Amino acid sequence: MTSAPYSILFGSSRPDGVDATPEPDYFRDLRLDQVVAVLTGSPDQFRLASLYHAMLDDPATLRLRQDVFDDVADGGTRATLDRFSAGMASIHNALRAVASLQVQAQQDRWHLNAAATYCATLHALADGLSTASSEGLREIGRRVRDITESTDFHRLEQESARLEDDLGALRYGVYLQGGKITVGGYDGEPDYGEQVVALFARFRQEAPVADREEQQRQRRVKYAGGDPVRERIVGLVARLHPQLFADLAAFRTQHPDFLDPLVSLFYREIQFYLRYDDLRRRLERAGMPMVRPELRDGPGLEAQDVYDLALANVAGDRAADAIVGNDLSLTPDERRVVITGPNQGGKTTFSRTIGQLHHLAALGCPVPGRAVSLAVPDRIFTHYEREELGHRTGKLEDDLLRLQAILEHATRDSVVILNEIFASTTTADAVELARGVLGRLEAGEALCVCVTFLDEIAQLPHTVTLVAQVDPDDVARRTFRVIRAAADGRAYATALAAKHGLTYDDVKRRVR
Repeated sequence: MTSAPYSILFGSSRPDGVDATPEPDYFRDLRLDQVVAVLTGSPDQFRLASLYHAMLDDPATLRLRQDVFDDVADGGTRATLDRFSAGMASIHNALRAVASLQVQAQQDRWHLNAAATYCATLHALADGLSTASSEGLREIGRRVRDITESTDFHRLEQESARLEDDLGALRYGVYLQGGKITVGGYDGEPDYGEQVVALFARFRQEAPVADREEQQRQRRVKYAGGDPVRERIVGLVARLHPQLFADLAAFRTQHPDFLDPLVSLFYREIQFYLRYDDLRRRLERAGMPMVRPELRDGPGLEAQDVYDLALANVAGDRAADAIVGNDLSLTPDERRVVITGPNQGGKTTFSRTIGQLHHLAALGCPVPGRAVSLAVPDRIFTHYEREELGHRTGKLEDDLLRLQAILEHATRDSVVILNEIFASTTTADAVELARGVLGRLEAGEALCVCVTFLDEIAQLPHTVTLVAQVDPDDVARRTFRVIRAAADGRAYATALAAKHGLTYDDVKRRVR
């Protein structure tokens, strides 16, 4: 019953080693490690982190993922995938229960539960994906349909249904006399269990049907084993009906590994989409847009109302009030961007946003913003200050070594983000060194974003300058708006002067 391999993340050619992709060096600088921690949960049950680490460079695979994300955003498709995930979780819970039980009859019964749930889950998935829009989900639907129409699956389904019916019709009596429990045939005695349930039914608060079913599944798993009385009763019932339980044992022997590898892989990989879609839905409910980016064939960038995804996630329901979106437009020839302005004005946050956009787009994911058009990078490089580095070599030497590695590996398709480089040296030396680094990157045509306080860097030729703004009526208040403007240093100087009481009006009052 094994089907040909197909990946909802990579199509028909899943790369070797992708599940061991390490966290990129730039992740912490861009706070993508925080985003991935939210997406995967702790522990990372589905081993998703490596999948969020691995950027793609194949346009067809990127389109596959973007189309699947569009499908997942649809309520009907999302409901189908949620039901499939719930069914698969129930199956795995049942199989784990098998491993924890001591009595073979119980093990066999839980194995049958898992198989019956598997059959129903696959039929529902094939039916639900028949109306999917994306080629990826339609292909999964076709392959699951092939599984359900196979001879092996029909045999599994028919045998499990017959055993379920036979076990459902089974009746026996449990008789209590003092400390003794006897199991015997059922002879029409009153069912006191039903009477007790009916007596207390009036006190029960009904949950939604789906919730009740899930709670019942969890209770069955929780109380599957570990109860010697229950296990003893099951063993005695098996002795009363030897042929039925022999058939049950034979079923487990004949169908030990009924999970198709395609289904298991899909169950794991679809969580990549569902977890990210959960994040998207939370942010959109909070008023923060996310969009499918347009992927360019060449350089250039258009970004409207983009924001830091990690920051928005932390803000939660207050994101729309707490987070400020920004815009950036670059022509194919504009490859060097310098962001300057007052401290704590949003410069570093905006630089992180640009890096996040490129990494998330290279995963095929929706990106934070209202409209985004960009080219997928081959690599992303960052240089942000790290407290743990430079203790042995010194800060300047550490800067130089890290930047040298970037210069050696960056290409015209790379994105390089530099945050306040050479802050440990004199202004004159910092300007001279930064000019050299930016000149090398410009020659290599990499897209470079540099955050700095040094206006001399912002005034280099062929440079797009962005300036973090302050409130014109209160220069000490940051607006967190970053706009395209000439860098003259006055905004930062004015804010500094106000902070230390050195504005013209402050000094004039003191003189008086």
